Amino acid sequence: MRKILFGILVCIPCFGWAQNYSALVFSDIHLSLYRDQDARRNCDADTSLFRSALKVASGKYKYILLPGDLMQHGNMHDTNSLRKTFTYIFSHLHQIDPNAIIIPSLGNNDCLNHNEPDNTTFRIFYDCLLKCLDKDGTISNDFLTGGYYQYTSGGLSFLSLNTVLFRNNSDFNTRELDWLEQHLVQDSANKQDVWIMYHIPPGTDSDRVRHVPTQRWDSSLEQRYARLMRRFAPIIKYQQAGHLHMDDNKLIMQHGRLSSYIHIAPGLNYRNGNNPAFQVLHADKNLNTVKEIITRYSDTSGCQWNSYSFRNFSFSFLIHFNARNSEGIEYMRHLSTNRPDKANRFGILSWNEVFAKRSEIGNR
Repeated sequence: MRKILFGILVCIPCFGWAQNYSALVFSDIHLSLYRDQDARRNCDADTSLFRSALKVASGKYKYILLPGDLMQHGNMHDTNSLRKTFTYIFSHLHQIDPNAIIIPSLGNNDCLNHNEPDNTTFRIFYDCLLKCLDKDGTISNDFLTGGYYQYTSGGLSFLSLNTVLFRNNSDFNTRELDWLEQHLVQDSANKQDVWIMYHIPPGTDSDRVRHVPTQRWDSSLEQRYARLMRRFAPIIKYQQAGHLHMDDNKLIMQHGRLSSYIHIAPGLNYRNGNNPAFQVLHADKNLNTVKEIITRYSDTSGCQWNSYSFRNFSFSFLIHFNARNSEGIEYMRHLSTNRPDKANRFGILSWNEVFAKRSEIGNR
């Protein structure tokens, strides 16, 4: 009897783990293929840093998420550099776990001309990163004209958006939100869980210390998006963005209550005053909700890697601000993935009520 009881107790943790799956997130890699940068601060990732991160990330994953900006910084790229960089990143990520499904979103630095996605950009991105996912042509129909697509894996619908041009309202962006609403209606009718991913998140600029922060999206687009997130909150299990290079979250609120949240992944480079980092998501297999985010970050050597974990997805410390809240203070410390000076190119960031309030979107 004692042996049977012992066997049951041993198996309980294993059973709990079996109810989870993992996803790997590499955002804002900004990979420079052509030079080693000796892991200097305020520069893009070189191949040695990228390979170091891949070695640390070794494991089994159901999905590998890429929320944009694979390319190094620069106002212009040529078609050859786009193809080489996309192919290099895809092939190396595929080696981590050949069975993992790699799901990318277009970033503003992934375009031939910075911040200007065009049909040539769409075609190269599709050929290098999406063609292998496109079994029936539905991805090409949407992505080659708008830079967004849907991919369905079992009971989970991935909606990858193109938010590069959302700083301005246009018919192009309106059609994309029409497309998003249409797919959310269909997924809701089919009782399908949804993960949404894109590069540039809504909300204010990452400069938290300015008195008048800059909006990243056009206000009308942001308001419509927030309404959709509130309307379809029961099926939207996770939202993933990048762009800021910081480990942050945006909260979509309604009448003072959390409706949905957007997780912003840190970047794998030193450009914005952050330590380079990637993340591992642990999600509930049955609910498709993320239960834990583990952040692996390096120092300026690019060789020594450390980690921390986040689990409070009620975000109570942000919604109910308290200057002495240790969880909030720790959250702010981790924002720049434990860069000692906690500074980015916009200035020193600190735990205060202004920061907490600016984390909210659509609180009405």
